[in-house]
Parts: sequence; C-alpha cells; structure tokens
Amino acid sequence: MDNIESVIWDTITKSAKTKFDTEQFEEHFLGTKKEFADSILFYIINGFASEMDNGLLANKVLERMIRYGCNCSKNDVDNFLADKHILFKEEIYTAHVVVEMFKERKEPAAVLNTVNKMLN
Repeated sequence: MDNIESVIWDTITKSAKTKFDTEQFEEHFLGTKKEFADSILFYIINGFASEMDNGLLANKVLERMIRYGCNCSKNDVDNFLADKHILFKEEIYTAHVVVEMFKERKEPAAVLNTVNKMLN
C-alpha cells in the first residue's frame, strides 16, 4: 500500500474513532495491546463495507484479537459490534466508495479528496 492509500484508510479509521469511547475499547479489549486498536477498527469497517455477515465478522474480529494476544470473548465482540454498522455508517459507505474507486483505477489523490469531502 502506498503512502496516499495509507492516508485514505487512516482518515476513515480516525473518523470512526471520534464516534465512540476509544479509550474504553482499548482498555476493555486490548489492555496493553493498544497499538492494535486501529487495525481492529479498520478491519471492522472494511468487513461491514464488504457486507460481511455480522456473525462471520464477529468471528473474524475475535480471531484477530486473540492472535494479537487480547483476552476477550465472542460475546464481548458481538456486543461491541451490535451498533457499529449504524454508528460507522458514513465510514462504512466511504470505505465502500474507496474500494469502487480503486477498482475503477482512480488516482489515489482523487480518492483521498473524495474521502475528505465525504467525512468532513
């Protein structure tokens, strides 16, 4: 992934982080593994954007969190994800648009401009 693409996905993730208590999320799920919070959030947004089934997404998020050494249950993940498709609807839609724009081979700078317009 080139630098502009990283900025695009970081912009989407940072927007989502403003919509919930990220400190509580990090403490509850990640403990001392806070560096993985953005990666988990990015994965959740892209899962919803690709219309992944909620149960499958929850299982994949749980697998990823366990791989990162986090101590949480499927129930914890299910509860966290319960309203995120609504809470992150702008970011999810934006991620979907980004994927479509890249499929159409749009220039990354144009994609970033679109993301900034959609989320601001």
